[in-house]
Amino acid sequence: MKKILKEEKIFEEAMQILAENLNVSWSIRNILAEDSNASVELLARLAEDDNLCVRAAVASNPNASAEILTILSEDKERVVLEAVATNSNTPVKILAKLAEANYWNIRRAVATNQNASPRTLENLSGDINFEIRCAVAENPNTFKKTLERLANCYDDTINKAVASNPNASEKTLKRLAKRYDWRVRELVASNSSATPKILEMLASDNDPDVRCAVAGNSNTPVETLAKLAEDMDYVVQHWVAGNANATVKILEKLADNEEIDVRSAVARNPSASAEILAKLAKDKCRTIRIHVASNPNTSVETFSKLANDVEVDVIIAVCRSSYTPVETLSELAEDDFCLIRENVASNPNTPKNILRKLAEDDSMLVKDAATHNPNMLASDK
Repeated sequence: MKKILKEEKIFEEAMQILAENLNVSWSIRNILAEDSNASVELLARLAEDDNLCVRAAVASNPNASAEILTILSEDKERVVLEAVATNSNTPVKILAKLAEANYWNIRRAVATNQNASPRTLENLSGDINFEIRCAVAENPNTFKKTLERLANCYDDTINKAVASNPNASEKTLKRLAKRYDWRVRELVASNSSATPKILEMLASDNDPDVRCAVAGNSNTPVETLAKLAEDMDYVVQHWVAGNANATVKILEKLADNEEIDVRSAVARNPSASAEILAKLAKDKCRTIRIHVASNPNTSVETFSKLANDVEVDVIIAVCRSSYTPVETLSELAEDDFCLIRENVASNPNTPKNILRKLAEDDSMLVKDAATHNPNMLASDK
């Protein structure tokens, strides 16, 4: 029914009418309870519904208030309590209470809730259920000491969960960086809390996936990136080329790499200099030249050259770019090919004076694009 109502474009109006009269089937009430636009007042009424599916839908609704969720936390049905335990609006005290539930799926829901207090998560970290302990290990609210204790076990699943947790301490990550399972080491290398020392150590890892993760981490020191830029595996070099912390010197060298993927990553890197981008604008690979057109550091001169590229796709990329100079857009607006003029007309940065001319273009596609451009619709100041 919901799909039909939406297709007829009367869903919102119908919902309001139904909300005023809840004497309808449970499936309709369930739709109301699931609606992300439902008011707190309506959800409060539906929280008293006789149907457990309706109450569970209310408990899962992001608009459900703390008061409603507190009331539903006294429900006798497991499915309702699990929904309450999952909702990010559920008060901390209620989550602490639900963490003591007899049913493991309710406790697991609490363990996954990022509103759960560190103390509650610490209590759940000793749960007999394996899935609950894994959920605690993944939760960013978990105490550092709790994560350290969980990392002491040699279960790879829990180790991976802790290794990916941004709240894990340096001590914990350093220990996990020495685990046998490469997937654990890779997650440590990807962790936003991994220190430069840990990343430097993992840069020498035997597994290329681990080295790739180090190369992509924003915490990796320049010296380590320089080392990884010399890696035997071009995929590692690709990740270095995409790291915004890579220096111009590193990027200059990688811009000469024989692998297209590496040069392409350099062209996309916001740290690439105008000189590097000017060089890549002459690359034989069309995709790389397209990426140059999307880089904020590309110079006016380079844009001018790309606007005269032999490949239409590259010229269109220039037309669409947020960084294309007005002068270049003005020139392309006069192009003989209507597809190019259409893309200039679609660019939100194209000035109104150019759009006015394109709005009178012979091509209906160009006219339509210019007419609907945000700049054309904006009022003159």
